[in-house]
Amino acid sequence: MSPESVEIVRRADDAFLAGLERGDIAGGVATGLVSEEHELIVVAEFPGQRSYRGHEGLVEFVRRWTEDFERFSMQRTELIDGGDGRVFSGYRQSAIGKGSRVPTEVEFFCVYEVEDGKLARTRHYLDRDDALKAAGLREQNTTT
Repeated sequence: MSPESVEIVRRADDAFLAGLERGDIAGGVATGLVSEEHELIVVAEFPGQRSYRGHEGLVEFVRRWTEDFERFSMQRTELIDGGDGRVFSGYRQSAIGKGSRVPTEVEFFCVYEVEDGKLARTRHYLDRDDALKAAGLREQNTTT
């Protein structure tokens, strides 16, 4: 199941990143690879809700996450099979503040859980080691 899980995450993530790039967040989520009951659990440092449910919840979170930025971009930096349907992924995000014009860059990590061939749950982390541990991994070689 694990190699399949990595491929499911890669395909869903590629569609999401392409949708984000063209300003079509909903289209990037509606790939058939994300469960209708998907749960997104965000880092405590993000203001507001701690979790979002379903496709609409994902779209709402991304809109909230990106609304204060211009030239927002996000790239996947690594993707690692954690086994048991878990997949670790790292990201680098860059943008410019709308009002401040200050450039920002942040690195964050996700642990995806795949069930029945779809993304069922995503957890965000700011600390790479915490995310690796949550995925059942130790420091390993990465693939992108």
